[in-house]
Amino acid sequence: SKERLLKMKEIIPLGEFISVDDIVNGVLFLTSNKALNITGQILAIDGGAGVANEYFARLLNHDF
Repeated sequence: SKERLLKMKEIIPLGEFISVDDIVNGVLFLTSNKALNITGQILAIDGGAGVANEYFARLLNHDF
């Protein structure tokens, strides 16, 4: 529901859902010469939502 999405958005540390452009920028960075020494890493492009997952579950009474 719209209300549920608004609640989720409120507790994302950066306050916004990610966009396709956010993902594209991460991919472009990882495939650029600027990332030559980055290997075996997971790049979380989530506006900090991964950190807030526990709070999402509590707020929404839902296990993720």
